[in-house]
Amino acid sequence: MLKCIDCDSQICPKCMVQCPVGNRCPNCTKRFTSHVLQVDSKVIVRCLLVSIVVGFLFGLLQIFIPLDGIYMLFFVYLFGVFAGNIMFKLTGHKLGHKIAVTIAAGILIGSFSSINLTLIIFIFGVVSPFSGWNLSLPWFRR
Repeated sequence: MLKCIDCDSQICPKCMVQCPVGNRCPNCTKRFTSHVLQVDSKVIVRCLLVSIVVGFLFGLLQIFIPLDGIYMLFFVYLFGVFAGNIMFKLTGHKLGHKIAVTIAAGILIGSFSSINLTLIIFIFGVVSPFSGWNLSLPWFRR
């Protein structure tokens, strides 16, 4: 009596995949991709441009960041998470590795400075909302 909600074919209970909208057969489950992971070229270009600007601003501000210990690196990481959550809203809440790699590359391009520990920690902070690490700040959640 179980039927797929997409193709109306009968499914056995062992093969069915439970989804938020109902039961699906294995064939319909394979072809389904979440709208959050579907990224078009406009979003990629917007991410690249915004991340280049963020990288440029961080490169300018990096001169004033004293590296006095682990607490400052933690502050840089939190600053990166804050910037990443703003960028997450600007991308329309898209997730995935394409977005994360684009943002990391844009920050590296925009920073103009040599790669150092603070830049790497900042990039990890910015990329964390896009990678599903669930480190987003509470007021930026959907």
